[in-house]
Amino acid sequence: MKLLKVRIENFKSIRDQTIELDNLNVLLGVNSSGKTNILEFFKLIKLAITSNSIPFNPFAPWWGYQNVVWNKDPLLNIKGTFYFGFDRIDFGRKLPDNLLRTIEKLSNNEVIYKITLGQNQIGEYQILEEKITVPNMIVMKSDVMSQEILYYYNEDYFNNYVKPVIKDLLDEIGRASCRERL
Repeated sequence: MKLLKVRIENFKSIRDQTIELDNLNVLLGVNSSGKTNILEFFKLIKLAITSNSIPFNPFAPWWGYQNVVWNKDPLLNIKGTFYFGFDRIDFGRKLPDNLLRTIEKLSNNEVIYKITLGQNQIGEYQILEEKITVPNMIVMKSDVMSQEILYYYNEDYFNNYVKPVIKDLLDEIGRASCRERL
Protein backbone atom coordinates (compact mmCIF):
# COMPACT_ATOMS: atom_id res chain seq x y z
CA MET A 1 0.00 0.00 0.00
CA LYS A 2 1.28 3.44 -0.91
CA LEU A 3 0.32 6.90 0.36
CA LEU A 4 -0.88 8.82 -2.73
CA LYS A 5 -2.09 12.10 -1.26
CA VAL A 6 -2.91 13.78 2.01
CA ARG A 7 -5.40 16.49 2.84
CA ILE A 8 -4.60 18.73 5.83
CA GLU A 9 -7.27 20.96 7.36
CA ASN A 10 -6.95 23.58 10.11
CA PHE A 11 -3.38 22.82 11.14
CA LYS A 12 -1.16 25.78 11.97
CA SER A 13 -0.81 27.92 8.80
CA ILE A 14 -2.61 25.34 6.64
CA ARG A 15 -6.34 26.06 6.31
CA ASP A 16 -7.13 23.37 3.70
CA GLN A 17 -4.48 21.84 1.49
CA THR A 18 -4.28 18.60 -0.51
CA ILE A 19 -0.82 17.36 -1.40
CA GLU A 20 -0.24 14.75 -4.12
CA LEU A 21 2.64 12.40 -3.28
CA ASP A 22 4.97 10.24 -5.34
CA ASN A 23 7.85 7.86 -4.62
CA LEU A 24 10.16 10.79 -3.81
CA ASN A 25 8.83 14.10 -2.50
CA VAL A 26 10.69 17.35 -1.94
CA LEU A 27 9.24 20.33 -0.10
CA LEU A 28 10.40 23.64 -1.55
CA GLY A 29 9.32 27.13 -0.63
CA VAL A 30 10.36 30.46 0.81
CA ASN A 31 10.80 30.87 4.55
CA SER A 32 7.54 30.73 6.54
CA SER A 33 5.59 29.13 3.68
CA GLY A 34 4.50 26.05 5.70
CA LYS A 35 7.06 23.36 4.79
CA THR A 36 7.77 22.49 8.43
CA ASN A 37 4.06 22.57 9.24
CA ILE A 38 3.46 19.76 6.74
CA LEU A 39 6.08 17.62 8.50
CA GLU A 40 4.76 18.57 11.94
CA PHE A 41 1.26 17.56 10.87
CA PHE A 42 2.53 14.00 10.33
CA LYS A 43 4.18 14.17 13.77
CA LEU A 44 0.90 15.27 15.38
CA ILE A 45 -1.07 12.47 13.72
CA LYS A 46 1.51 9.91 14.83
CA LEU A 47 1.35 11.20 18.40
CA ALA A 48 -2.46 11.21 18.33
CA ILE A 49 -2.87 7.62 17.13
CA THR A 50 -0.07 6.15 19.26
CA SER A 51 -0.68 8.15 22.43
CA ASN A 52 -1.80 6.21 25.46
CA SER A 53 -1.15 9.03 27.91
CA ILE A 54 -3.86 10.08 30.32
CA PRO A 55 -5.00 12.73 29.81
CA PHE A 56 -4.77 12.54 26.02
CA ASN A 57 -2.40 15.29 24.92
CA PRO A 58 -0.56 14.86 21.63
CA PHE A 59 -0.39 18.68 21.53
CA ALA A 60 2.18 18.94 24.35
CA PRO A 61 5.19 19.47 22.03
CA TRP A 62 3.47 22.65 20.81
CA TRP A 63 2.29 23.79 24.27
CA GLY A 64 -1.39 23.13 23.64
CA TYR A 65 -4.10 22.79 21.03
CA GLN A 66 -4.40 26.54 20.45
CA ASN A 67 -0.83 26.55 19.08
CA VAL A 68 -1.52 23.96 16.38
CA VAL A 69 -5.05 24.78 15.26
CA TRP A 70 -5.42 27.17 12.31
CA ASN A 71 -5.81 30.83 13.32
CA LYS A 72 -5.51 29.71 16.99
CA ASP A 73 -9.27 29.02 16.94
CA PRO A 74 -9.97 26.27 19.52
CA LEU A 75 -13.46 25.73 18.09
CA LEU A 76 -12.03 24.38 14.81
CA ASN A 77 -11.22 20.70 14.38
CA ILE A 78 -7.92 19.56 12.90
CA LYS A 79 -8.49 17.00 10.15
CA GLY A 80 -6.28 14.74 8.16
CA THR A 81 -7.34 12.58 5.24
CA PHE A 82 -4.87 10.06 3.85
CA TYR A 83 -5.43 8.39 0.48
CA PHE A 84 -3.70 5.08 -0.08
CA GLY A 85 -3.50 2.99 -3.22
CA PHE A 86 -2.48 -0.57 -3.83
CA ASP A 87 0.64 -1.44 -5.77
CA ARG A 88 0.24 -4.01 -8.51
CA ILE A 89 -0.04 -7.46 -7.00
CA ASP A 90 2.48 -10.10 -8.10
CA PHE A 91 1.16 -13.57 -7.37
CA GLY A 92 4.36 -15.30 -8.38
CA ARG A 93 2.53 -17.82 -10.57
CA LYS A 94 -0.04 -17.72 -13.33
CA LEU A 95 -3.66 -17.41 -12.24
CA PRO A 96 -6.65 -17.74 -14.57
CA ASP A 97 -7.33 -14.49 -16.49
CA ASN A 98 -10.86 -14.06 -15.12
CA LEU A 99 -9.53 -14.35 -11.56
CA LEU A 100 -6.71 -11.88 -12.26
CA ARG A 101 -9.16 -9.33 -13.72
CA THR A 102 -11.44 -9.60 -10.68
CA ILE A 103 -8.55 -9.31 -8.22
CA GLU A 104 -7.19 -6.28 -10.07
CA LYS A 105 -10.63 -4.65 -9.94
CA LEU A 106 -10.73 -5.16 -6.18
CA SER A 107 -7.17 -3.95 -5.66
CA ASN A 108 -7.67 -0.80 -7.77
CA ASN A 109 -9.73 0.74 -4.99
CA GLU A 110 -8.13 3.35 -2.84
CA VAL A 111 -8.23 3.22 0.93
CA ILE A 112 -9.05 6.48 2.70
CA TYR A 113 -8.15 7.07 6.36
CA LYS A 114 -9.64 10.16 7.98
CA ILE A 115 -8.89 11.44 11.47
CA THR A 116 -10.43 14.44 13.23
CA LEU A 117 -8.96 15.99 16.38
CA GLY A 118 -10.78 18.57 18.47
CA GLN A 119 -12.78 19.39 21.56
CA ASN A 120 -15.53 17.11 22.83
CA GLN A 121 -18.73 18.30 24.57
CA ILE A 122 -17.03 18.74 27.94
CA GLY A 123 -14.03 20.65 26.61
CA GLU A 124 -11.47 17.85 26.47
CA TYR A 125 -9.35 17.41 23.37
CA GLN A 126 -9.49 14.01 21.76
CA ILE A 127 -9.80 12.06 18.55
CA LEU A 128 -13.35 12.90 17.52
CA GLU A 129 -13.48 10.60 14.51
CA GLU A 130 -11.43 7.91 12.84
CA LYS A 131 -12.75 6.43 9.65
CA ILE A 132 -11.43 4.00 7.05
CA THR A 133 -13.23 3.85 3.72
CA VAL A 134 -12.78 1.69 0.66
CA PRO A 135 -15.17 3.41 -1.78
CA ASN A 136 -18.15 1.29 -2.83
CA MET A 137 -16.99 -1.50 -0.52
CA ILE A 138 -16.76 -0.76 3.20
CA VAL A 139 -16.69 2.00 5.79
CA MET A 140 -15.26 1.42 9.27
CA LYS A 141 -15.73 4.20 11.81
CA SER A 142 -14.84 4.52 15.48
CA ASP A 143 -17.64 5.76 17.70
CA VAL A 144 -15.99 7.94 20.34
CA MET A 145 -18.92 7.88 22.75
CA SER A 146 -19.47 4.12 22.84
CA GLN A 147 -15.82 3.28 22.01
CA GLU A 148 -17.03 0.80 19.42
CA ILE A 149 -16.00 0.29 15.84
CA LEU A 150 -18.92 0.43 13.45
CA TYR A 151 -18.70 -0.90 9.93
CA TYR A 152 -20.94 -0.77 6.91
CA TYR A 153 -20.39 -2.62 3.68
CA ASN A 154 -21.95 -2.68 0.25
CA GLU A 155 -23.71 -6.05 0.20
CA ASP A 156 -24.12 -6.13 -3.59
CA TYR A 157 -20.44 -5.42 -4.15
CA PHE A 158 -19.46 -8.03 -1.57
CA ASN A 159 -21.73 -10.70 -3.06
CA ASN A 160 -20.90 -9.93 -6.71
CA TYR A 161 -17.16 -9.30 -6.48
CA VAL A 162 -15.56 -10.24 -3.16
CA LYS A 163 -17.25 -13.63 -2.59
CA PRO A 164 -16.49 -14.91 -6.11
CA VAL A 165 -12.83 -13.86 -5.76
CA ILE A 166 -12.54 -15.67 -2.45
CA LYS A 167 -14.23 -18.75 -3.92
CA ASP A 168 -12.02 -18.68 -7.05
CA LEU A 169 -8.89 -18.21 -4.94
CA LEU A 170 -9.82 -21.11 -2.69
CA ASP A 171 -10.59 -23.28 -5.72
CA GLU A 172 -7.27 -22.32 -7.36
CA ILE A 173 -5.33 -22.96 -4.13
CA GLY A 174 -7.09 -26.29 -3.76
CA ARG A 175 -6.22 -27.31 -7.34
CA ALA A 176 -2.63 -26.17 -6.91
CA SER A 177 -2.17 -28.09 -3.67
CA CYS A 178 -3.68 -31.20 -5.28
CA ARG A 179 -1.22 -30.88 -8.19
CA GLU A 180 1.66 -30.48 -5.73
CA ARG A 181 0.66 -33.64 -3.87
CA LEU A 182 0.62 -35.70 -7.09
